[in-house]
Parts: sequence; structure tokens; C-alpha cells
Amino acid sequence: MKRIPLLRHFNWRALLMRFLVNFFALLFTVGIIPHVAFKGPNRPLTWVIVAAGLGILNAFVKPILQLIMLRFIFVSYGLVVVLINSLMLWLLSVLFHNRFVVDKVFWALIAGAVLGILSNAFENLLGLAPPILADPTPLLREEMDIAATGPLELLVRHDEPDARLVASEAGDAERRETTGAAERHWPPLGPVDDPAIPEEDAATPATQGGGA
Repeated sequence: MKRIPLLRHFNWRALLMRFLVNFFALLFTVGIIPHVAFKGPNRPLTWVIVAAGLGILNAFVKPILQLIMLRFIFVSYGLVVVLINSLMLWLLSVLFHNRFVVDKVFWALIAGAVLGILSNAFENLLGLAPPILADPTPLLREEMDIAATGPLELLVRHDEPDARLVASEAGDAERRETTGAAERHWPPLGPVDDPAIPEEDAATPATQGGGA
């Protein structure tokens, strides 16, 4: 049995981008909001460890909470997301109580809102979030495919494809039926007057034969 290497399916670039998003979002949140701070002698190492812990919580715990509270997210216009982010910060302070601290519940809620805004901003900046508007590339590709099939298909517009397409197909079928009927009745049954042959020249062989 052929083994599939795990490193082939491991996207380390996306993981690095997620870590940078969590790192800078948490760093700016701690710098802006009071009563939410780092602890410990080695500050850069503390930043890296706490940011990695936040990334693990966002990857495994946050999706479960969002799934449980999905109906409340739409009702509350996204305010539940702020509560979930605040809960992530509180869990982070519980897991890394020697390196990260959240003192007040009010400031934890404010920090959750700021953390969500900064995370979305950094995700859009780094290209991790999907675009809001639809990509016009599929429409352009469809127009190129229509142009490659033939000039008759160019008459079909995107807002009314059915009527034009049916009319075009009906016209093609009628032309094919007319051509087939003409081929079935060829040669014609009755006499054909050839305008290129004069009547006197056409009657000459019959006259000569009668005289002989």
C-alpha cells in the first residue's frame, strides 16, 4: 500500500500567516487595552508562547463555541463573537497564568472586541479572508467560452439566455429540415427549362431525326 506523506498536505505558509495574525492582534490588543497584560521576565518568548496558545484555542475551541452559539450570532448582530473572543482571552489567562493576565471582566469584553477587529483586519491584509464581492473571473471565462463556440452564441445574453438560445436552436433545426427535404427530392420530378439552352437548339435533334 502506497503511503501518502503528511508533509505534502501540510500548508506551513497558511499556518505561519495564522500565527502572525494572532501574534500581532494580541500584541496590539495588550498595548491598547488596560488590565490585559503579559507577565514574565522574557517578554519576546512570552509573546510567542501566548500567541501560539491563542492560535490553538482559535483552531480547536473557538469553532465549537461558534457552532453551539450559531443562532445567537445572527440574532445579536455579531455581539456573541465578542463574547467568544473574550472567553478565549480568559482561557488564555487560565492556561498561561504565569505569562498572561486578564484582571477585569469589562476590559476583557473590550479586549475581545478589539481582538476580533484587529484579527479581521490582519486577515484581510494578508489575504486569508475570502473576498466580500464575487470574483468576476468565472463570468469572463464563460464569455470567452461562448465566443469560442461560434458567432450565433454571442447573441445569448446572461440576463435572458433561454429565449435567444431556443430561437437560435429552432432556426438551426428549421434550416436543417429544409435542406434535408430538398436533398430527398433531388432530382426534380417535372421538366426543367434550362435558360442557357435556346428553344430552337433544343428542338433541332428531334427535327433531324424525323427527316431521316
